[in-house]
Amino acid sequence: MPSISQIQIRQQFGQLGISAGLGSYRISQPKAQMEYETTYPQVKISQPNGELRIDQSAAWDALGVGGIIRTMNRVYDENVRQANKAIQRIVSDGDRMMNIADEGFVIPELAKDLFHSFYDVSFEGPARYDNVDISYKARKPVIELQEGQLNADIRKREPEIEYNRRWVDVYVRQKPSIDIIPPRIDVLL
Repeated sequence: MPSISQIQIRQQFGQLGISAGLGSYRISQPKAQMEYETTYPQVKISQPNGELRIDQSAAWDALGVGGIIRTMNRVYDENVRQANKAIQRIVSDGDRMMNIADEGFVIPELAKDLFHSFYDVSFEGPARYDNVDISYKARKPVIELQEGQLNADIRKREPEIEYNRRWVDVYVRQKPSIDIIPPRIDVLL
């Protein structure tokens, strides 16, 4: 069998080369503009005076210098008591003089007792530890509060971005090619 000749085709693809330097960025952002307005809080406190009440009438009464009506009532009560006591003493002295069986001199003894006797007259009230009454009525403080405020005005600034390119080189690394090789034909004549 005879062989059939073939055409040979060889192809080489082209290649491009790209080389580039790195670029650089510069980014900056201006500061935001801020404005503040402050209203300070205010506190007002007022304290009404408390009420202090001192009642020392019982203490003055215990010292005998209380009110006139109370003192005069005590004088009256004390006079009644002293009158009753005097009547009892007179009766007792009369009983002693009537008793003839007693030895000694009764009348000089009675005169001596009368000379040395002491009348305990008291116009004072009772003395106690709680004669002075003290009461205090406190009052609550009045507090007024006014709130403060903070007003802020903030204006932001956008960032500024700059990109600087470097160089770019585009070149052919390999040229494309096609090689066609025809078959060899031998003819015999």
